[in-house]
This record gives sequence, structure tokens and C-alpha cells, in this order.
Amino acid sequence: MYGRKTTKLLNMVRRFLGKEPSPTSAPTGPGRDPRAEASKDQDLARKVYTPVQQAKRTDQGVAGRAGYAYDAGRRLHRQGRFKETLDAFKEFLELFRQVEGSEKDQGDCLHGIGAVRGDLGDYEEALAAGDEALELFGQVEGTQNEQAYCRYNMAISLRKMGSYEESLDAYKEALALFRQVEGSTEEQASCLRAMGVVYGYLDRREEALDAYHQALELFGQVEGCQEDQADCLYNVANMLRELGRGGQALPLFRQALEAYARLEDSEEEQADCLEAIGAIEAG
Repeated sequence: MYGRKTTKLLNMVRRFLGKEPSPTSAPTGPGRDPRAEASKDQDLARKVYTPVQQAKRTDQGVAGRAGYAYDAGRRLHRQGRFKETLDAFKEFLELFRQVEGSEKDQGDCLHGIGAVRGDLGDYEEALAAGDEALELFGQVEGTQNEQAYCRYNMAISLRKMGSYEESLDAYKEALALFRQVEGSTEEQASCLRAMGVVYGYLDRREEALDAYHQALELFGQVEGCQEDQADCLYNVANMLRELGRGGQALPLFRQALEAYARLEDSEEEQADCLEAIGAIEAG
């Protein structure tokens, strides 16, 4: 029943990875040997995935193959190949819909579709996919992390649409969900920083300042977030400057400048800091 569709799926994965399928990989009809098909799946897994990922996807049949291909689709998304990724996630969604108890997998696919739609600027479609994903995640226990990421991506689409109040609400919902997830300090900080941006758009500067302060504190607790800390320092300083509190902003701009100076490819950010420092000192 799944022979033709599975082979098509595997061929898609090979194309994603820059490996065109050989002519012999085409289906031969309903009498195809399932053991040979399983062997091809395992060969693909060894080439593409880590041993841990292989272990998670050892089950045969449509569920396992959809899982292999779903992960390959995520690789495509990271490469910026959005239209190919969108087609892939749609294909994987249809496969998972044939698998009983796959609500979370379906939700993951819909979340992926929503993220790609957002990258392509199709914000209404992104929000619709996000709503479907949230409905499915809501049927599965322990999916606060997935729901949080979904809300976060929907907040981005709403912000880009100019729906700032709705975007702010979505960021708040994402933050509340991330706070239920252990080890999500960086994600919580990202929500707070994004909330600061939206508060700024709404001219709610004191609330923006508070959100940036909270984000800065959380980023400081996470190893490897030096750039995020520098950005938050700059944002706090800039918001203080906009509030007419240049004296408080000046040392923070200098701290941001020092933080950026320790990072590669930060010449533009350093220039922004220097410009702000000069304006305050001249002022």
C-alpha cells in the first residue's frame, strides 16, 4: 500500500541532500520486496542522521520513513530552501495522517509549514497552520515546549503584519509556556527581548525597558549568549536615551560597545554605540 509513496518520499530526501536517486530506485509495483525497501531506508539514515536520531527512527513502515524525511526537511529549512521545505512538510503531513497516534508529529509538520510560510511572507497562512498545530499539540501531554515555539513563531508573523497587540499577547503566551519547560532560559530571554521590541512599537517605553532588563538578566545566565547580552545592553541604553535619560544610558552604551568589541563581525554595532555615545556627550 505504501510502496510507491514511500519510494517517492525517499527520492525527495535524496534530492534534498544533493543525491539524485538512481533509476533502479523506482518502485517496481505492489510486489516490491519490503526488506529491500527497509534496507534503503537504513542506508539513508546512516548517511544523514546521528546515531541517536537513528535509534529514534528504527521502526519500519510509513511512520519511520516519514520521520526520516521530516528531519531532512528541517535541514532544508536551515539552509533557507523554503519552497522545497514547504512541499516536503506537506508531503510528510499527509504521511503522518495515515499513522494512528501521530498527533504530535502532525503538529510538528504544521508548525514547520507555519514557520516556512512566515519566512516566505505568507503571514495569514502561517497563522492558520500555527492554529492547527496548536490544536494538535493540545491533544498530547508534555508538549509545552512545542506549543511555546509555535506561539513564538506566530507572534513573529503577527508583528510583521503590524498586529502589535496580538503579537504581544502571543509572546506572553509563549513566555508562560517556556516557563514550564526546564532548561528554557534562553528561550524565555528571547521572548522578553521580542516583547521589548513590540512595546517599543506601541510607544510603551517603560514596559519595553523592563522587558529588556529581564532579558538581559536571563541571557547572562546562559553560556554562549554574549551577542544577545550585547544587544540587550544596547536596547536598554537606547530606550533610556529615548526616555530622555541620557546620563543613565551613557555607561550602558559603553558597556555594549565593549561587549561588541569582543565579538567578530560587529563593526556596525560598534559604530552605532559610538554614534550614540557621541550624541549624548555632545548634547
